[in-house]
Amino acid sequence: MLAHQAEPLTLAGLPYIGATGILHAWYFGFLSRSYMTGEISLVYPVARGTGVAGTAIVAGLLLHERLSLAGVAGILTICIGTGW
Repeated sequence: MLAHQAEPLTLAGLPYIGATGILHAWYFGFLSRSYMTGEISLVYPVARGTGVAGTAIVAGLLLHERLSLAGVAGILTICIGTGW
């Protein structure tokens, strides 16, 4: 028995697939350039924290999501811990 049944791909989903591909290509390009010029002990944690902070920022700006105080505290804790 399947726990989740996949929906068929529709044309409405293609812009999201394209945007995800572009964002991932940009992220990996930026990450590889950062590894060439920086120390891995600094680059890797900052790169990991960027995803957390970036997701929250985009969700707030584009989707008008509101973070709880606990959510803001969690994101700040992760960003501080990654060297931001």
